[in-house]
Amino acid sequence: MRRTVFFISDSTGITAETIGNSILAQFEGVEFEKHRLPFTDDAQKAEAAALRIKTNYAQSGERPIVVNTMADRMLCEIVAESGALMLDV
Repeated sequence: MRRTVFFISDSTGITAETIGNSILAQFEGVEFEKHRLPFTDDAQKAEAAALRIKTNYAQSGERPIVVNTMADRMLCEIVAESGALMLDV
């Protein structure tokens, strides 16, 4: 099984990636395609991230996972519109 994971942050994304990888390590036998989207700190960048996630969803047919450390709720809502499984840290 293969799943796509996006680590999204309004800063470097290191925290999202570190926590996300700790969670993903619990799932043996699943291969994860990982993408870090740092500095998603305004609406335009959040919309671009959501589009990238939606595109991945459409191509793979599998619901992507987002590990999110963005502080701004509005930006989180924009990314959530992608249809991904959102894990807000």
